[in-house]
Amino acid sequence: MDDLATYLKHIVEPTFEDWSKNPGSARHAFVSCLVVHHAADRAAYPKSRGNLLKAWRKECVELRFIEVVANQFKHVRADEGPPQKGRLPLSFAVFGKNEDEHNATMADGYRLEMRNLWFAVRDAIKFLHKKAEERI
Repeated sequence: MDDLATYLKHIVEPTFEDWSKNPGSARHAFVSCLVVHHAADRAAYPKSRGNLLKAWRKECVELRFIEVVANQFKHVRADEGPPQKGRLPLSFAVFGKNEDEHNATMADGYRLEMRNLWFAVRDAIKFLHKKAEERI
């Protein structure tokens, strides 16, 4: 499963479909972000994904956001992006929780709901399919 098209078909699409069937699932949301983020590994193989990922971040803002979510999941706290002092914590941005894991209210500020993350993942997958077609 070294090529992007195969990875999209067998890993990314089924994972996203699972999340679509379970839209309130934090597990499905994070795993979807993780597999989308790692699509660059397949597209760049056997080379490093670094330069490709830089270019894709510029072309698809959704991939940049998904990368923050994926790294937050993988590393507990990401080096880039939320949570940082004075910035919106990821748990609040995606799941409506503040840093103390209490439900956030609109009075606490704005938040990105998981539904909006779903659309970002959907659009990133469309972008990845376009990139896979360009490689054929």
